[in-house]
Amino acid sequence: MVLDDKKHMEGAKKVLERLEHPLDLHTKVGELRVGQQQMIEIARNLVEDDLKVLIMDEPTSSLSQQEVQVLFKIMRELTASGISIVYISHRLEEIMEIGDHVTILRDGKYVADADVKDIDVPWIVHQMTGGEKSYPKRDREVDWSKVENVLEVKNLCLPKAGGGYLVDHLNFELKKGEVLGIYGLMGAGRSEVFECIMGLHPEHTGDIYLEGKKLKIKSVSQQIDNGFALIPEDRQAQGLVQTLDIEKNCSLSAMKRYKKGIFLDHKKEGQKVDEQISDIHIKVADKKLPILSLSGGNQQKVVIGKGLLTEPKILLMDEPSRGIDIGAKTEVFDIINQYAEKGLSIIVISSELQEIVAIADRVIVLSNGLKTGEFYGSEIQQDTLVLASYKGHHQKEEREN
Repeated sequence: MVLDDKKHMEGAKKVLERLEHPLDLHTKVGELRVGQQQMIEIARNLVEDDLKVLIMDEPTSSLSQQEVQVLFKIMRELTASGISIVYISHRLEEIMEIGDHVTILRDGKYVADADVKDIDVPWIVHQMTGGEKSYPKRDREVDWSKVENVLEVKNLCLPKAGGGYLVDHLNFELKKGEVLGIYGLMGAGRSEVFECIMGLHPEHTGDIYLEGKKLKIKSVSQQIDNGFALIPEDRQAQGLVQTLDIEKNCSLSAMKRYKKGIFLDHKKEGQKVDEQISDIHIKVADKKLPILSLSGGNQQKVVIGKGLLTEPKILLMDEPSRGIDIGAKTEVFDIINQYAEKGLSIIVISSELQEIVAIADRVIVLSNGLKTGEFYGSEIQQDTLVLASYKGHHQKEEREN
């Protein structure tokens, strides 16, 4: 069998244009961001000529809201042409928007099913959790003006290849014990802010201060030593070593703390891991089991535990609830609340409006690399965040004209 490269490229280009996501077809998939990789996975299935049933497992977990709507449009076209779709998702509002019939599973067992027109989101949540369960709401009476800054970011810029900025003259501060949310659509520059702070972009400009001291950022390991811990967006590729067991994944970033001369103090390492497993309620039968034996939610808690074992001053969390169910999300938010109360300063990036409204003391909004809004306490509302997330496009157009 000989592959017709020209026909193959034309088909790929056509389906990516249909998804309103044109890409350079010669770019390696590994060089794309998570959201772009997800669009490639979706596109790969849409080129099938004899497609009858399409199974989609969390297809929107890394997509922006605009990309989700494009996908839904295509899904409606497919179902109208007679193709059946099984849509697996933890995003309940999407189920209500795109679904016809819903089946609920809990702990691998059938629980209930119903036509979408006959139910609402609270009904689904009740079936999923066995009772009412909502995100823990942060409701603290703190005069943040009297709390010292732990982190100050001044005039942070990250240049974009071909001109412009991925992060555009960004300024913000973080208080001790504060949970700061960063909201924005994919491509807003949110993850790049974390990458600059952690030393992954030596080409960035601007100043970063930790406890009033200007940092000279040279490497990730140096930033870990300075008191930063990063919970990455892609836990499988960046947060876990899949060939190691649960214990080693937990202790990996804190190995320096267990050195005994030229050797590792395995007893101390094991004790610290046991304490962390207990502290953040990782459900594990044996810490020597493979990391892949855990559920997605417990894998995510291992990644969080790995960061916490370095005893950070600042915890950076990039989409910490991506791809886990509502029960596991609530547990992750409990961990955030627990450590913020202890004085840990936390920055959370999230595309989920409900989550960031519930968990953050303050939210800054990014759009096209620009800071387009900042909201405190009761000002943090879904509609205001969405509105601010679109401002960057207009601001950039005005500056270019």
